Amino acid sequence: MEAAVVDQTPPPSRLTRGEAKQIFIRWEKLRLIYNLVMGLILLAAFAIYAAPDWPSLEVWLGYLGLCAVGGVIANFCFFAAPVAEIYLAWLGWRTRWSTVLLFTGGVIVTCGLAVMWFIFLGISVFMFSG
Repeated sequence: MEAAVVDQTPPPSRLTRGEAKQIFIRWEKLRLIYNLVMGLILLAAFAIYAAPDWPSLEVWLGYLGLCAVGGVIANFCFFAAPVAEIYLAWLGWRTRWSTVLLFTGGVIVTCGLAVMWFIFLGISVFMFSG
């Protein structure tokens, strides 16, 4: 009879509250960069698609309101990144690359969504204004 092989690998270390707090603090600093990038994308899209022949002040203000709603939604979705990083750290993958990859991927996806949001709103504003 053979002896049973026992797994000697230690379990993944648990994440402490202090470590989770540090991850959240790091991501709150990144939120400033995130919002700056999103603002620049929206300004550029506005200059390209809407500024040359914007219909009226009322439509413009309505559009800005919808962009503000999009910004709130984007910042709510931003919260998924620190949660994902905490989960990765809890699983044992504690590296700065997780922050870099999650932030870069999130910014790229959000930039694409922001431009699509702007184009959709721009098209709908011009189609229904008159």
